[in-house]
Amino acid sequence: MQGPADCPDLEGPSTDVDLQPRAMPGRNPVTAVPGANDRADAALLRLCRVMTAATLRAGNARQPALSASHIRVLTVLAAAHSAGLPLTAVAGCLGATQPAVSRVCAELADRKLLTREAHGEELRVFLTPAGAEILTELNRDRLGRIQSLLARMPAAGRADVLSAAEALARATAGADALW
Repeated sequence: MQGPADCPDLEGPSTDVDLQPRAMPGRNPVTAVPGANDRADAALLRLCRVMTAATLRAGNARQPALSASHIRVLTVLAAAHSAGLPLTAVAGCLGATQPAVSRVCAELADRKLLTREAHGEELRVFLTPAGAEILTELNRDRLGRIQSLLARMPAAGRADVLSAAEALARATAGADALW
């Protein structure tokens, strides 16, 4: 398994990613998107990588580690509050197959982070208090990682990022997307 020392630095300043527009041949595959040739697109893709890295590193900091799939299931269940969800609904929210989500839920149940209960012919899954606590810890860790990056920015840049984040949150309100 790769550790942070084995991974490219997704949180620090980039020396290998060219944010200048240029033709597709020879572009860095990390920032290359067919039809996207401007700095804003490259910056947004880098932001996506940074946010993903913060989530994965927070999950990997747990013992035993939590995968992206584990974190996504816990997040979906937290959004359902105490009502729980049918396993099929969790799979639908994640755009994953029911067998794959069932395996992830079994792993989380073994760790006491969720419970599975039969309700008629459907299986419902519920976040446990331990699952809610680990998700709170993950969110605290992710936020700390992002705040440490923001601290490296000038105050005006931080204000711009906060304003953009708030606008994005408003734009996604009510959207059917947890990720």
